[in-house]
Amino acid sequence: MEKNDKTNPKRKKYWTEFFKNLDKNENNEIIINFDDFVRMLEVRRNGYGYHHLTNWRTLCKMMEPVKSPTDGKPHRMLHLGAAANMNDEDDKKCGKNVFFSSFSFGPMENVSMWNGYGIPTPEAVRVKFSSRSISDWERKFNAGKINVYGVNSTNQLEPLSCTAKLELVQVAYWSKKEKGFNYSDSNEGLLFYDSDKFRISRKEKVVERMREKPYMFKEAGWSYENETRLVLVFDEDLADTYRRVAVDFDGPLEWLSKNFAKDVTQGPWYDENSPLVKDKADGHSLDEAKPSRYYGKINMRSMCDFCGQAKDNCQCPFKPKNQVY
Repeated sequence: MEKNDKTNPKRKKYWTEFFKNLDKNENNEIIINFDDFVRMLEVRRNGYGYHHLTNWRTLCKMMEPVKSPTDGKPHRMLHLGAAANMNDEDDKKCGKNVFFSSFSFGPMENVSMWNGYGIPTPEAVRVKFSSRSISDWERKFNAGKINVYGVNSTNQLEPLSCTAKLELVQVAYWSKKEKGFNYSDSNEGLLFYDSDKFRISRKEKVVERMREKPYMFKEAGWSYENETRLVLVFDEDLADTYRRVAVDFDGPLEWLSKNFAKDVTQGPWYDENSPLVKDKADGHSLDEAKPSRYYGKINMRSMCDFCGQAKDNCQCPFKPKNQVY
């Protein structure tokens, strides 16, 4: 293992001890310089695994091997979206050469995440990729053993001639100070990661520095996501040609299949009678997955809640597909 490998246990232990010894001020804010803070986001790995919210049909497709146009072998795939095409305006600042897929850390289910990403509700699922399977995959990518493809407009895979650098990073959340002393200073604020608050020296231009790697920072309003990102930074702009790219993701998905019953979670609105959940993922049915701890506890509101039209005459475009009143 290379001495500077981010998955090196000695390196991770060093950074754990380093941040444990940092000073805190009277407001329990950790005092740190910007470069060290970024290195923490780059080095930290998630011992509880990498959680990903998706829907059942998408998971079934991920579990189905696809023939690679590069090596001719069947591989299971993970798709990454172009940052330039994301709905978060800050993500668009990453440039047209950045693609990423989002995960979250921590073992607990998050109600806000279910509400935001559990669509359509009957087939919402939460999967957990083990930390070990992700670390093994990361080492293979850095050793040049993982294929990367462009996904064209007809969802076909195309080999790429350009190269990509992998960055598996934690996301930190910026909160600009809005009142009080020095609130007019654009660099006056805090960075949040996990349950900690970090204060960067006033001598450093925090806002300007965050623009160097914008895919590592979001506004504090998104802090509930506890996001970690698998990022590919290409040496060419690709976003105008491809909205998505794909990578071989055999190891993590094979691990998921072997540990399906404990690492796949049904959504809070799971309905075994829904036609949306009848497919199988690598031979597994969604009813094999563990139930959400919030099953039956979340009432998802929709446009229908505010409509006075009789349901049996509904022709509304907001009516969910396959919904029968």
